[in-house]
Amino acid sequence: GKCKRGQACTFAHGDREVQPQPEFYHTQLCADFLRSGGCKSGSACSYAHCPQELRRAKMHKSSKRSGSKKVADSEVSWEVRRLEM
Repeated sequence: GKCKRGQACTFAHGDREVQPQPEFYHTQLCADFLRSGGCKSGSACSYAHCPQELRRAKMHKSSKRSGSKKVADSEVSWEVRRLEM
């Protein structure tokens, strides 16, 4: 079938329309760990449990965009500054 939303649709309708997504693994601190000192997910948690685990977001190799990387860099810096307070 055809999408009823036409040009206003925000979803991809095939491989050519899929946009690369940044990898956000360990780019933000774990709220549970910060709040309680522990995390139920343990090593499987996708969030960092200390400033040393924080890293910059990376775009998938197929992408040449850098806009979201700049945002992620500032978010990592903000998280580290917040921990140091």
